[in-house]
Amino acid sequence: MTNPIGSAPVSGRGANVQSDEAANPPKFTVSRSRITLTPTAERWISEWACALVSGEVQFWQLPDSLREFFVYAFEDGRQSAHCFECDRLRWERDLYYWLFANPGKNGSDFYRHLTSELWREAAS
Repeated sequence: MTNPIGSAPVSGRGANVQSDEAANPPKFTVSRSRITLTPTAERWISEWACALVSGEVQFWQLPDSLREFFVYAFEDGRQSAHCFECDRLRWERDLYYWLFANPGKNGSDFYRHLTSELWREAAS
């Protein structure tokens, strides 16, 4: 059997996928909570992901739809990490401002201050 993204034979996990299955487009079903792929599609995507990580396959060799999916996932992850980084930097900014405005205090005092402020907001 050959890999549909190139002429090199497929090896490793999922190598026993029948060629007539590979020729048919993968079908999926959508439920309220999760998208379910056919076992054939699952095997191909898993095999391509492993081949991509191991360097057997280059990103440009993947099907357009899978490349698009990877790009969306990458951008979503990058934005999530960026938000986390922004939150951390804001917290550090507040910490250093508080330490500057309250000489002799330390990070533990700042944390207690934040906690008491949160309780005060919750009580009001």
